[in-house]
Amino acid sequence: MKSKTILLVEDETDVMLANQEYMLMKGMNVLCADTIAEAKQILDDNNPDIILLDVMLPDGNGIDFIDNIKEKTAVPVLFLTCLSDSDNVIRGLIKGGSDYIRKPYDMDELYARIVANLRKEDEVRERAVKIDIGDIHMDTQTRRVLVGGQEKYITPIQFNILLYLAKNLDRVISGKEIYKEVWGIEDAKISSNVRIQIYELRKNLGMPKDNDPERYPYLDTIFGKGYMLATKER
Repeated sequence: MKSKTILLVEDETDVMLANQEYMLMKGMNVLCADTIAEAKQILDDNNPDIILLDVMLPDGNGIDFIDNIKEKTAVPVLFLTCLSDSDNVIRGLIKGGSDYIRKPYDMDELYARIVANLRKEDEVRERAVKIDIGDIHMDTQTRRVLVGGQEKYITPIQFNILLYLAKNLDRVISGKEIYKEVWGIEDAKISSNVRIQIYELRKNLGMPKDNDPERYPYLDTIFGKGYMLATKER
């Protein structure tokens, strides 16, 4: 994997320096901001490949900042949160965060998550294809999704989930399999993460509700088994 650029948004000096030193050691280009305002300025002039975003910042909440990030770039956003902060985890994923890691964290695990997200982005772009399923059109080169001719915004993670389901039409895919394929790693917290992303994906695309095949394809949830992009009635 060629050298990538990461934007670190963190106001704790010790944490920032440790993350910066580790990423530089791994051969990454590093941009640093300790406030949302500074991060906005950096994004005006730079195009990082991935963003590591702390939740609690001096001039605002990092999760709310995800809305601003999405206006400028579609790169993966990993956010840092406290061990007991489940509410922010859910909000961050709904807002468009690709993944999260709880403080305190192991640097090797953090880097593994960063690499997994970057590798998946590269794989999708390198295998440039156009997919048409019903009224859904996907272009992996531009990462655009159209439904009925209208462009829909979905996050990078949601795009990768939809792409994987599209390649496995009418097949039930477990949450564990989706997490391993899309995030590139195995993790115990897959249930909430995948569930939230599937919910947001369905909402963002304006898909029918579960088990309501008024039009195809629809994103079905099979209780206790997984998810399926369905093109016919089960």
